[in-house]
Amino acid sequence: MSTDRTQELLIDAAERLFAEHGFDGVTLKQITAEAGQRNASALQYHFGSKVELVRAIVARRMPALNERRNRLLDEVAQSGRAGDLRAVVEALVRPLAELCDGREEGHHWIRFLAQAWSNPRSGLGDVVRNEFNTGVVRGGLMAAALMGDLPTEVMRLRLS
Repeated sequence: MSTDRTQELLIDAAERLFAEHGFDGVTLKQITAEAGQRNASALQYHFGSKVELVRAIVARRMPALNERRNRLLDEVAQSGRAGDLRAVVEALVRPLAELCDGREEGHHWIRFLAQAWSNPRSGLGDVVRNEFNTGVVRGGLMAAALMGDLPTEVMRLRLS
């Protein structure tokens, strides 16, 4: 089996298992077995750690989500609705909502994000904060500008 195919199988298995059981509820051994790999160290060989596996999952899926957010934010700006908080928030949320259309792939991705985001040991916060987040940053700045009358801490809570 090719290296790329092995990595793909490991990423698919990890995304599904993390979605179903959480970051701490899954072992490397379980992921390797679920991916149909007989070599017990395949995951460590390809990714090194669970956190690096999370990075690989995000690197595969997040660019499309980020691109979609940026396109929607462009549409909001071009249509003259940049001053409409509801339109800005919709541009941030809609790409995630579109993934909840019943396709299993989207279902696992959304559940994976929820599980990984709620566990600081997953490393998701660092990955998303440092990469793949131009749409969130841009939309967050647009929304913050529209909520300027709120105390900073309240604004942060609402944006998060």
